Amino acid sequence: MMMIKSRGGSGSLRNAQFVNFTGHSNAYTLNLNAFWSSQSQAAGNGVQYRNLTFEHWRGTCSNGQQRAPVQILCPAQVPCTDIVVDDFNVWTEAGSVVQHKCENAFGEGVCLVNGAARGAYSRTTNAPALATAAYAIQKMPGEIPGPQGLGITKSIDIPAIPTSYYPGLKPTSARMVDIA
Repeated sequence: MMMIKSRGGSGSLRNAQFVNFTGHSNAYTLNLNAFWSSQSQAAGNGVQYRNLTFEHWRGTCSNGQQRAPVQILCPAQVPCTDIVVDDFNVWTEAGSVVQHKCENAFGEGVCLVNGAARGAYSRTTNAPALATAAYAIQKMPGEIPGPQGLGITKSIDIPAIPTSYYPGLKPTSARMVDIA
C-alpha cells in the first residue's frame, strides 16, 4: 500500500499521519525502510523519521511471513522516533503467519520499542491471528475484484461516492452525508 524509502542522505519526514488505508494482495503494505537496497547510498547518516502515525489500516498482504506487512527499518545513527502504529489489521493471503519487523524504531504498536531511542535493536513479532483476520477481509463497495483485476479491455467504472471511504467510519464532514 505504501512505501517510504531512503538510503543514507539527510533531511527529515516528521509530523505526518497516514490514516484509513484499505488494500488487498499487497507485496509491501507499510514499509518505512531507511536501508532500501535498490537505491544508491546517498551522502549523510540518514533521513530522520519522527512523529509519524499509521492508524486504521485493513486488508491483506500477499505473504505475511515472506514480506512483513509492517516493516519499519531505521539506522542506529538516526533512529525513527515517536512512531505510532495503531489499529493495524492486515492478514496474509498465503500461509497462516503475519510478521512485523522493526529495527531502531521507537514508539507504540506492533514491534516498536516503547519510549525514547536508546540503543540499537532489531525485532520481529507475530501478529495475533484471531484479532487480525476478521477485519482484514472487509471490502469497499465497488472494489476492483481479485488478483486478476479488470484486464486490459474493460473500462474502470466510476463508483458512487460512499459516505466513507473506510468501512465502519462516519463521514469526516457533514457535506459528505448528502452525497451518498
